[in-house]
Parts: sequence; C-alpha cells; structure tokens
Amino acid sequence: MLNRTFLICDIKFINIIFILALTRLPKVFASFIGDQYMSVFAILLPYTNPFKYNHYTVSLAYHVIAVWFLKCRLPFRKEFVKFITTVMYIYSSYMYSN
Repeated sequence: MLNRTFLICDIKFINIIFILALTRLPKVFASFIGDQYMSVFAILLPYTNPFKYNHYTVSLAYHVIAVWFLKCRLPFRKEFVKFITTVMYIYSSYMYSN
C-alpha cells in the first residue's frame, strides 16, 4: 500500500514539473492559442487546493502558474486573469462549503 501511495504522489509532481519544463522550450508553446494556455492553467489549478495537497505541491503549482502566465503573450493575459481568478474563487468557495 505504501508503494502505491508513493507512486500516486510522484505522478502529480511529475505532471507539474513536466509542465514547468515545457516553459524552457519556447518552440513548443510559441504557437499556442488562448485555449491551449487555458488548458495548461486548468491542469494546474486543482493542485492549488491546500486541503487536498501538501504545502510543497500547492506552492509548486502556484509557481508554475505564475511562470506560464509570464510566458504567455500580453494580449492573452487579461482573459487569463479572469479565468484564473474565477476558477480559484470557485475552488475556494467549494473548499469552505464542505
């Protein structure tokens, strides 16, 4: 049972670190459109739940969200701020209601 828990724990870190590593490859995301950036944020935002994940995972998720936000093109940022804050508000209100 311990090995299975460790494997699940490793997979979430691998997901986050892989997405972070993609920011080091500008040719990969140079042609991204808004929906593709939003997909990246949608993958990362659930990891910001401090009731479900440990401090390291939550901090790493916030860091990767910030890095991706800074890497995206300026015209997209206004739309992403709305998306990120809306999703975070929904998650926070859901967390405190349960």
